[in-house]
Amino acid sequence: EGVFANAYGKPIALGPNPPKLALNRWSNDPKYAMEPETLAWVAGLTPNKIFYDIGASVGVYAVHAAVSGLWVTAFEPHQASYDCLKDVVERNMLGIDLVHVALSDHESSGFIGRGRSKYTFIPGWVAPGNQSVVGITLDYFVGGMMKERGYEGPHYIKLDVDGNEMQIIRGGEKTFRKAEQALIEVDPVVNPQIPGLMKDLGFSFDKKQVDACMYKEGKYKGT
Repeated sequence: EGVFANAYGKPIALGPNPPKLALNRWSNDPKYAMEPETLAWVAGLTPNKIFYDIGASVGVYAVHAAVSGLWVTAFEPHQASYDCLKDVVERNMLGIDLVHVALSDHESSGFIGRGRSKYTFIPGWVAPGNQSVVGITLDYFVGGMMKERGYEGPHYIKLDVDGNEMQIIRGGEKTFRKAEQALIEVDPVVNPQIPGLMKDLGFSFDKKQVDACMYKEGKYKGT
């Protein structure tokens, strides 16, 4: 019983009364729907490699990655989204490591606030009533915390945090340099420097994939 979603043909239990946040992200509603280009990218990755989903939200892409045979670590600081993610992972007994911290370009504390479309981490910003969060760097997580446990860094990185992408890349340059592929949401209004930075880190662009993903009109035109 309950509500089920689908990940590459595998039924994913969302529970008997999933919150609206989870229902929206797993729905076919164009306003919230999963990005087909991202799903196609995840499906084409080599199984048994390490996948980091930074800005995992309720876990749509992290779950798809796990179902496709990747070793997944999902980062999500927003409490309500993390709770949905944790519930889906536990309910479906998925091998996804969950990390409930924010990432940035330095160790800091801050708050979760609204980005252009979703929630994002704002270091040092204070707003009464908003969720407070601890922020660390990706390089610290990989080179410190994970190295101590004998784990290596990711082969693949999906990064979509609604505004703080540039800071996360800056704080994870060593990790990105060692990755094989990265899929990053680039907002030309907020982070126009990202393509140049990624090139400096040794990446090239799949123009066909970028053109297919880009919003052609509306509020997010060019993203």
